[in-house]
Amino acid sequence: MNDIEITIIKALLFDSKYFGIVYPFLEESVFSDIKLREIFKYIKKYFLVYNKHPYFRDFVLFFKNESENIPEKFRKELIETIKQIKDTDLPENEDVLYRETEKYIKKQRLTEAILKSAELIEKNKEFDKILGIIEEPLKIDFDMDIGHIYNENIKERFDYYHTKLLGIPLGITSIDKDLANGIIKKTLNIIVSPSHGGKTAFMINSTANFILRQKNVIYYTLEMSDLEISKRIDANLLGIPINKLKEIDYNTYEEKIKSLGNIGKLLIKEYPAGFLTTTRIKSHLQKLRAKEFIPDIIVIDYLGLMASSRISLHNAGSYQYYKSIAEEVHALSKELNIPILTAFQLNRSAYNNIDSGMENISDSIGIVQTADTIIALLSDEKLRNEGLVLAKFLKNRIGGKLSQHLLKFEPQFMRFYDAEDDSEQNNEIQVPSITDCSIDDLIFG
Repeated sequence: MNDIEITIIKALLFDSKYFGIVYPFLEESVFSDIKLREIFKYIKKYFLVYNKHPYFRDFVLFFKNESENIPEKFRKELIETIKQIKDTDLPENEDVLYRETEKYIKKQRLTEAILKSAELIEKNKEFDKILGIIEEPLKIDFDMDIGHIYNENIKERFDYYHTKLLGIPLGITSIDKDLANGIIKKTLNIIVSPSHGGKTAFMINSTANFILRQKNVIYYTLEMSDLEISKRIDANLLGIPINKLKEIDYNTYEEKIKSLGNIGKLLIKEYPAGFLTTTRIKSHLQKLRAKEFIPDIIVIDYLGLMASSRISLHNAGSYQYYKSIAEEVHALSKELNIPILTAFQLNRSAYNNIDSGMENISDSIGIVQTADTIIALLSDEKLRNEGLVLAKFLKNRIGGKLSQHLLKFEPQFMRFYDAEDDSEQNNEIQVPSITDCSIDDLIFG
């Protein structure tokens, strides 16, 4: 008889907290021992009848009354097993109990899922269905946090109201000012623009600022190679135009890198388009954790080139598909307790149109509903001639203000910064007005 299975049954009958956390993830198939599986059936039956945790004495009485119809020999074996369960000691360390339980349930459920998937493969069933079966046990997670108790956590709430939110700065003063001095934990932040509108350049400029502030960053690139992204990071940090990097000698290059001083770690990981899912990100992070690399922020270049872990584009259509990806990435930011910065493409009508807005986000308004901040990078012929880009907040759950700012863009350095406050220039370039009242927040909450 498996010790961990006995421990699980014992904890279910003696610990109401354990029951509340673990029971929802249990199925009869988790128990390999036939007697423990049968006892769990009666625990399940007790819960269905009384809708509450079965304390040991109550359960014994319930079992004796409900098990009269099973063969006497097997019934006696079950009673002896219940006595053995009673005499079993639970781990003194609660964390050990929960961790070992979670690990065992995952193992049993995953084994079952693999066997079930093998049957579907033989029957040539859809791959998405198989993927869903495999991923379900991987989602098992004992969340020990019961939540914010409104009536009791008064001081916690008061302190939160009086604590200034501090995000990770993007490095552009005007934009950071309208956020919480940057992007904050547990948020999905999206840069949108037409094709070749500066999405990657903006994320590179932000990444350079993150590591200068000693933040650890993972940059997932789904379009360019990892070395091409690195080249653009170098251009930004070292102040050398992209096309001139090949002209400097190694000693000069090494000295310039060293002159950056103590910067954060940057890891650039390349994936093909349509391959990266949040499940694969979690797997990658697990490998990095073993190497003691834990990111402060994740940059994904970009959202529209990811794949959903839950549904396929073929079955769902573009609206639901991209909404699903955005929801999965947003959930990942909450799970990891870090901000995620990514991008999405505006449709063709946004090209040369600084009046563009949410209606120009290709394929899915579901992305708009999911994101915490959306910043559009817009331009027209006049702005491009001036080397300027209009950065317009389309959504801002962090700071609330839907503002817009003229930025200077230096593509050779992958740099954005606030345009100089030149009154003549501001009179010359007409920027459409926008209210501070967030209509988006009224619609999408």
